[in-house]
Amino acid sequence: MVIGKNHTAMPAHRQLIDLEGQIYTPLRMAAAEEFERLRNASPDMTAKELLKALAGPEIDEFQARNP
Repeated sequence: MVIGKNHTAMPAHRQLIDLEGQIYTPLRMAAAEEFERLRNASPDMTAKELLKALAGPEIDEFQARNP
């Protein structure tokens, strides 16, 4: 890691950690709750069906952009 003038790398690193706490952690928690809800509602769902239910639109969008 290269530290620039006035030691800018550490404040940037702290900001990234703060953003992770503000954005990614709540998203992960919401996804985990949705996963549990789906799994409890349909315990016989296959892994593929569960993934499609959780992230179907995102998977379709990715596949459309990356044929």
